[in-house]
This record gives sequence, C-alpha cells and structure tokens, in this order.
Amino acid sequence: MKRFKTHFLTTVFLLSAGLMASAMSHAGKMAGIIEGFSQKDPAVQYDARRALASYVADATDPGKNNGAEKITRELLSYITDSKTPHEAKKYMIRDLARVGTATAVEPLSKILTGKDSMLAESAREALEEIEGPEVSAILKQTISKARDDDSRRDLIRTLANRAEPGNADYFIKGLTSRDAVLVHESVLALGLLGSKAAVDALAEAYSSSAGDRKLTIENELLRQEGASDAVLKKIYEQSPLSSNKQAALVHLVSSGSRDSGQLLSAAMRSGDTRLRATAIHLALAHGQSSLVQGNLNSLSNNEWLIVLNELEAFDGREAEDLALTALKKGDTAVQEQALHALATYGTGRSVDVLLEKFGGKEKTLQQAANYAIERMPGNAITSRINKMLNSEDEAEVLSGIALLAYRDVPNGKNRLYRYVNGENPKLAREALRILSTTADEEDLYRLLFLVRRTDDEKKASLISGMLKKVAPEIGSRELQVKVAAL
Repeated sequence: MKRFKTHFLTTVFLLSAGLMASAMSHAGKMAGIIEGFSQKDPAVQYDARRALASYVADATDPGKNNGAEKITRELLSYITDSKTPHEAKKYMIRDLARVGTATAVEPLSKILTGKDSMLAESAREALEEIEGPEVSAILKQTISKARDDDSRRDLIRTLANRAEPGNADYFIKGLTSRDAVLVHESVLALGLLGSKAAVDALAEAYSSSAGDRKLTIENELLRQEGASDAVLKKIYEQSPLSSNKQAALVHLVSSGSRDSGQLLSAAMRSGDTRLRATAIHLALAHGQSSLVQGNLNSLSNNEWLIVLNELEAFDGREAEDLALTALKKGDTAVQEQALHALATYGTGRSVDVLLEKFGGKEKTLQQAANYAIERMPGNAITSRINKMLNSEDEAEVLSGIALLAYRDVPNGKNRLYRYVNGENPKLAREALRILSTTADEEDLYRLLFLVRRTDDEKKASLISGMLKKVAPEIGSRELQVKVAAL
C-alpha cells in the first residue's frame, strides 16, 4: 500500500511538472512576441506581428479543443495588462475580430468607450465581426452613451454592418427618433438589411418625410429589389432628381409594371432631356417602339442618335423609314448615322437619297453614303448603277463609273476597260481614276498591253501616267521596270 501511494504521488508530480513546463514554454513564446512589439526597429515589429498571427492561428487549429475560447481569454489578459505594449494590444484586438468569442464582447466594449481612440477603433472593428447576439446588445447600450455625434454614428454603422435581421426593429424604431443621426443611419441600415420588413418601413417613412431625409430614403429604396411599384411610382412623380426619376422608371418598366406604357409616353414628352433619353432607350428595349414612333416630330438630334443606334427594335421597313426620316430632320451627325443604317436596312426606296448624298458637297455625308452603297443588301443599287452606265447622258455615265469604286457590280471592270478603250476622253479619264483605286497587278498588265497597242497619244499618256503612279505601290519589280520604260 505504501509503495502504491508513493508511485501515485510520483506520477502526479511528473504530470504537474510537465504541464508547468508546457505553460512556461507557452508563456515564454508570447513574452518573446510582446518583446518584439516593444522594439523601435520596424523589421522586428513586423516579425512580431507575423509571429502573433501564427501564434493565434496555431491556437485555433480545428484539432484543438475549445481553442478559440482559450486564445480569446489569453489575448484579453494581455490586452488588459498595462505592461503590454500599445502596438501589441492593437494587433491582439484585431486578432479578436477573427477568432474572438462572446467572452471578448464586454472587455472590448469598455475599450470602445475608453479614451484611447486607436484601440477604441480597433475594438469597434472587432465587435463588427464577432458573432453572437451579445455584441448587438452591447452596441445598442453603447450607442446611447457615445460622447459625440461622430462616435454615435460609427457605432450605429457598426451595428448596421453586422446585418443581423434581429436588429431590424431597432432601426425601424430609429426612423421615428428625435435623434437626427440615428434617423439617418437607420435609413441606411434598413437599406443594407433589405428585408421585406425593412423595405416596407422605408416605404412608409418615405410618404411622411421631406427634404434631405426623404431623398436619403428615396436613394435606399431605389437600391432595393423588393420596392413596390407603388413606392417607385411615387419616387418617379415626386423626386427632385432626374437621376432618381430615371432609376424609378427603369425599375418600373423592367419589372413589367402595368403603368409602364403610360409612364414612358409621359417621360418622352418631358422637358428633362435625360429622362426623355432614358424613356426612349427603355421603350426600344422593352418592345414599346410604337411609343417612339408616335413622338418622332419632337425628337432632338441626340434622341435621333439613340433611335438610330437601336433600330434592331423595329422591323426592317420601319427601320428604313426611320433612317430616311432622320435624314430629313437631323443634323450632320444624325444624317451620317442614318446613312450607316441604310447599309443594313436600305432597299430600293433608299437609292435616290444615297445617290444624292454621294454626289453632294458634304464630305462626311459623302463618305457615309459610300459606306452604305458598298454594303446595302439586295440588287437595287446595283441595278441603278447599271442603268446609269447604259445612259445616253454623259453625266449619268460618269456618276455610274464613280460608283464602281464602292459597289461590286457584275462585269464592272470590263466596263471600265471599255471606257478606257473608248472614244470619250472624259469617260476614259474617270474609268482610269476608278481603276487606280481598285486595280491589282493583273489589271496593271492589262493596261500596259493597252498602252502599247494604242495609236492615240493622249490616251497613251493618260494610261502611262496612271501606271507610273500605281505600279510602284502594288506592282512587282518586273512590272515596275516595264512601266518605267514607257
């Protein structure tokens, strides 16, 4: 019996000694970290911060029993110790934001209301992150004791940023408070929560508010997907801000509100140019293009550009009609865009206006007409060019030749060679001008053959001049030598 008792006491002693050694090792490691924070050398302080983070991470390893609670208590013991360096306390509090348990809430709340502003801010950030209802309860108590408006505002925002549904009632009551700071922050907090109860409370407050408060509520409601059509319509009708009217209109039309057609029509007649533009975009994007067609006579140049950029909202004939109307009503920028549109939607009805702009003096519109003539679908423009080339009127033929630079007409190049070979020097000169912009090396060899066999010195000089201009740009070395010998 005596031997057993002696053995038992020896075992207990050894276990106790082991635990004490472990604790001393543990404490020694933290002491070393804290000592690093005491140094002025930035590199040493940096190492201390990394060591602290590693220490906390190791303490909260998932395999360790109750690790978060243990490290929370340990960190708090150092944070409340006056001997711990200020910088170390700051980073320990920040670590509590990541791993702290409910045990940290009350000590942090005392730091929050203390005189050390840096630690108070770190404590506030930690309380924003630590989970549990205890935090919200402490924050609500602390809000009423805040030293000034700025401190109270920060605390309210901390509570709001926790985004706990259980705090909705607190902020709903805050909407009717005499405390202007609490009212304003409650609006923002309810917008952040975004629950049905929060949105309903904001909608009710909107109806009874005025001035800046009403505008703040308005902004939050416009951010909510759950805002009702009724309150959005109120915002559209009552807001002093064009941007908010536009946002409300977008919500209403996008959600398929039954009043969307009426609202769009009214917006298009508004004196607010930005609202009108938004209404046009929405009408075209949501299958209500007829509303735009009903307001064509009142469209500004900028609004015409919107319509022309979204012609896919109309069928082909309507799109062509709009482009032709824009050519009559718009400024140069509008007409240019309309001509580009005819490259896609143009038919035989557009040929005359394209030829008019092609032969006009406005260079920008000439270039836009060239673009459309080259790309317009169908045979209408090709048929017109052939008709012009077969005309008895020299001016018509000259215009037809000029159009061959932009439209790929069947047998077009052979026609150009016939004009070059013909008796009319004006037609020959124009045909050579077009060939100079469209020729390849094969064409140049063909012209070289023509210049060698013609007896007309003027024509030979004309062709030779064109070859000497173009051959150095696109001809082979062999061709260039032959042209140079002319």
